[in-house]
Amino acid sequence: MSGYDNVIGGKLKLKGKLNVDTSIKKKKKKKKSKELQEGQASGGGDDPTSPTETPKADTADHRTAAEKMYDERHEKMQEKRMNQFASNTHRERVAQFNKYLGNLTEHHDIPKVGPG
Repeated sequence: MSGYDNVIGGKLKLKGKLNVDTSIKKKKKKKKSKELQEGQASGGGDDPTSPTETPKADTADHRTAAEKMYDERHEKMQEKRMNQFASNTHRERVAQFNKYLGNLTEHHDIPKVGPG
């Protein structure tokens, strides 16, 4: 005798669920066939080297004045940081970092662990 003898099989039936017909199938989109038909109608050629028509991108700037100013300042600061970073050699950066660590208080020191 198994522990699953009194189990009822089948789908879960929920109360209050409307009778929805599950046999409804989604329609498939036919993008590729439409594109092929348009290509044949417009040029009729299968030449892959022919230039394709692309819609022109909207080049208008929709940012506010404050956003533009922010972006300009941000770019200037990034450029300044890159110039400052590029001006130092690795040895100078290590020396600067060691000097910074030397100036920190003991609060930031790594505590000793264990007896000793």
